[in-house]
Amino acid sequence: MSAPIRFTLATERGANIDGAWWPETARVGNELPLLVSALNPLLGVVRDVSVNWTRSDSFPDLDAVDYDGIRNSLVPVAQRIISLTGLKRTATLLVIPYRTSSALAVAILGETAGIASAGNSSAKARVSARRIVREATKQLYGTVVPVKSTS
Repeated sequence: MSAPIRFTLATERGANIDGAWWPETARVGNELPLLVSALNPLLGVVRDVSVNWTRSDSFPDLDAVDYDGIRNSLVPVAQRIISLTGLKRTATLLVIPYRTSSALAVAILGETAGIASAGNSSAKARVSARRIVREATKQLYGTVVPVKSTS
């Protein structure tokens, strides 16, 4: 038996980012079929999947960046975003790097789905989650130019 798929999807449409997905490993291609299966009843049969990264791009380390200071940063952290288009609707999800701390990941899952205080996330994690989602939204709509990491 496989682990449950860790994702959220906002119940109301209209959000820029509709939810988030927190894969178990860096091999998201292996986990994608499980996500698609979980989303099929909500989106209709998924017919298209698009991502904003390539195989050579590394996952951002959300815990390493002090998101209290990101708004002052000249180099935004490029976020991974996946869009899944089904027969009924499209969902745009922020992909949370698998190695992200539980507190921050749960806060991001909650923030993207409009869940006020998801889990036991700390106030700092919730503030960071808000800023991460805001930066991802800016990136999605072209107001932030993602910079590839050199590591």
